[in-house]
Amino acid sequence: MPFVEEEKRDKFKMYMSKKVGEEIEKKVKEYIFPYYNEDKDYFGNNAFIILKFGSYEEAKLASIALNEFQIDKSHKISPVTYIDYDNILSLQDTYIPPNYFSFLDLVKWEESNLIEMFLARKANSLLIGKLHYLKKELSTFVEIPCKQHNVTWSPQGRFLAINEGNVIINF
Repeated sequence: MPFVEEEKRDKFKMYMSKKVGEEIEKKVKEYIFPYYNEDKDYFGNNAFIILKFGSYEEAKLASIALNEFQIDKSHKISPVTYIDYDNILSLQDTYIPPNYFSFLDLVKWEESNLIEMFLARKANSLLIGKLHYLKKELSTFVEIPCKQHNVTWSPQGRFLAINEGNVIINF
């Protein structure tokens, strides 16, 4: 909010009532200017105002309606309710940077959660590949010609075993 001198505060209230409209203005119980004219050197042309409402619900709705509301050329309203302000004050004073995953960890997560192996049987061959659920991409690794379709996954589900008579091929 702009810095408002003590002698101009009543005029500012009338200006705000015209600017924001009657719907919000009639719900405001009190304007509280928690500074004096002597604080101008400290605040410069920026300050803040506390608006008192009848209930938290009214204050929350007004904060939503007034968010980014243009007061003049250089001031927009950035409202914070008391509960939001109290939550901000209860935050720790020391900054703890977020724990980011490495690129390798993200690739491993993607492979284990979004990519699945597939096996498609054709008349005389098998297609083996991967299916990416999010990207909706299908990539084929190999097409194996075989007459018998005796194909199974290993007991752990990690390998694909194809029985071609006396030979077992693992993928």
